[in-house]
Amino acid sequence: MKRLLILSITALCLLGSGCTKWLDTERDDLFLEKDQYSNETGINNALNGLYRTMMSDDLYGDKLNVGTVDFLAHYFDYPENDAALISKSDLRDLWELGAYDYNDAMVKKYFDPIWDSGYKFIRGINTFIKNVTESEVLDEKVRDLFLGEAYGLRAMMHLDLYRLYGPVSVDGTSGVMPYNANVAISVLEYLDAKTFLAGADISVMKDLDMAEKLLEDTDPIYLDKKVYDGASDDLYLNDEERFATMFRNKRMNYWAVQVLKMRVHMLLDTDDDKTKVIQIAERIIEEAVDETYINYTARPMTQKAKAFGWSPLGMDDADWEANPIAYDEVIMGPSYIDLKAWWLDYLESSIASASTRVLIATNLINNIFGGNESSTLDQILDRRIEQFVTSGIEQQEVGSFVGQYYVSNKYSGKNVASSVLDNKGYMEYNTYDMRPLIRLAEVQYMKAEVLLKQSDIPGAIAALNTVLAHRGYQSETDTYDPTRQLPAGVSEDDVRDMLTREYYREFVYEGQAFFYMKRNAMTTIMSGYGGGSAGYMPADTRVNIELESYVPPRPLAERDYDTEPKGEEEKGEEGETEE
Repeated sequence: MKRLLILSITALCLLGSGCTKWLDTERDDLFLEKDQYSNETGINNALNGLYRTMMSDDLYGDKLNVGTVDFLAHYFDYPENDAALISKSDLRDLWELGAYDYNDAMVKKYFDPIWDSGYKFIRGINTFIKNVTESEVLDEKVRDLFLGEAYGLRAMMHLDLYRLYGPVSVDGTSGVMPYNANVAISVLEYLDAKTFLAGADISVMKDLDMAEKLLEDTDPIYLDKKVYDGASDDLYLNDEERFATMFRNKRMNYWAVQVLKMRVHMLLDTDDDKTKVIQIAERIIEEAVDETYINYTARPMTQKAKAFGWSPLGMDDADWEANPIAYDEVIMGPSYIDLKAWWLDYLESSIASASTRVLIATNLINNIFGGNESSTLDQILDRRIEQFVTSGIEQQEVGSFVGQYYVSNKYSGKNVASSVLDNKGYMEYNTYDMRPLIRLAEVQYMKAEVLLKQSDIPGAIAALNTVLAHRGYQSETDTYDPTRQLPAGVSEDDVRDMLTREYYREFVYEGQAFFYMKRNAMTTIMSGYGGGSAGYMPADTRVNIELESYVPPRPLAERDYDTEPKGEEEKGEEGETEE
C-alpha cells in the first residue's frame, strides 16, 4: 500500500545530534499554540492566518488561480521570435509548461510547491480544528461557524490537489492521494479516487457534510441572506466584534460548500451524482440569488433580498469596467493582500517586462469569444471583453497581420470610476483585492453539463442562456453563433462548444478552465500558444492533448513506501498523535 511519510521531530532527533534543540523548539511551539488559542483575538488571528496561507503564491494567490493551471489551459501566448518576451528568464519554462513537458526540470518547479504547500496548509487547518474544538473561550455559534469554515477549507484544498494531480477518471484507481485529517505528523495512506472523494471514513465529501452541518445554523450568508460586506454604516472592516460575520463571500461559507459538493459530484459522475448536481444548482439559484436585482449602483449590498445577484442585464461598458470581477456573483473570493506587487510583476500593461501573461488577439477574439478573423475587440458584444487592455508587449507581426497582445484588467482596479473608489484609491466595498475562487456562473455551467449528459438539450440551452444574457449577449439567431445566445434546436456539439468557450471567458485568470477540460477528458484544447506563423490563429484553432498531460507529476522529494495497509490498532482518531 502506498504511503506518504512525513518525519516527525522525534524521528529527526533519532537520526543525529541536536535533539535538545529540536525538542526545545517543539515545546516552544506548543506553548505558542496554546497561547494563540487562549482568547478570542488569538483565534480570530489564527483563522485569518489560514486565509493568508491559502492565498500564498504557491496556492490560490497565483499557481492554483492565475498561474500554473491557466498556463496549462493555454490562455497565454509566447512567440519564440519575440525578443521582449524571451528576455524574461522564466518564459522558456512557461513555453515548456504549455507543451506539457513534465520531464523538464524547470517545469517541475511549477508543481512541486503546490503539493508541498497544499499539505502544509492542510496541517495548519487540522491544528486549528483541534484547538477550536477544545476551546472554551468562543461563543458556541462563533465556534461552530469557524469550524465550519475550517472543514470547508480542508475539503477544498484536498479537492483541488486531487483536481490537479489526480487521475482523469475515478474508475479503476488505487493509491491516488492521501487525505490528511491528523494534527500529528504521520504516515498517510494513499486512497483510491472514490474513497478520497466520498469515502465514509475520511474524504472530501465527509468534510463538506460536516461543514454544511456547522454552517447551516451559524452562517449569516445563509441565515440572513446577506454578505455583510461593510458597506452599511453599522458594519466596519476592523470591528473585531463582528469578525465572525464580516465579508462572508470572502471566506468559506455555506453556499461555497454547496458548490464544492457539486464539483465532487461532477467528478464521481454516477446517475445519482448527476441528480444531486441539478438539485443543488436549482436550490442555489432559488434560495441564494436575487433574480430581481437590476440596479448595479444600489448599495449597500445588504439591500439585496438575497446573498447574490446576477450582474444586471442593463449594465453598460462603464459598469463592467468598474466591476470587472462581477462582485455580486462571487460566492467565495478571499483577499489577496499582495495583489499590487503581483500585478506589477505579471500584468501591468505599461511595463513591457511585466506582461508575461498575455493573450494574443486572435486567441482572445476567435477562439475564446468566437468572433471571426476580421473581428476586433470592440466588436465583441460580450461585456467581459471590457476587462482586456493592450499589454506593454510590442505587437507581433505575422505576415500582413499584426497580433496585438492583451492582459485582463480584472484585478487592477485602475479603470474604475472615481465614484466607486474609496479614499485609498481602492474599489469600494473591498472588491479590489478579491481573488474569485467560486462563481455563480459555475453553478449554471455544471448544471448545463449534466443536462447535456442526460440528453436534455433544451435544459442545457436554458442554463447557458441565463449566463449569456447577463453578459450582454443578444437574442439567438436561427443557427448556432458563439457570439449570440443559443437558439432552440442546436446540436449537442454546439451546446458543448459554447460551454467550453464559457469556461474560458468566465474564468480567465481564475484557474477553472483546465479543470473543466480534464474532467471531460477532452482531447483537444485551445491553442493559446503561437510561434512564428502560428502566431496568427484562424477561428477555432485547437491543438491535441494526450490524456496523460492532464496529470502533472508530484514532487520527487515525496517519500513513498510500499507497505501493507495499517492495522486498526495503528489508525488514530482525528487529532491524535501518531509517531
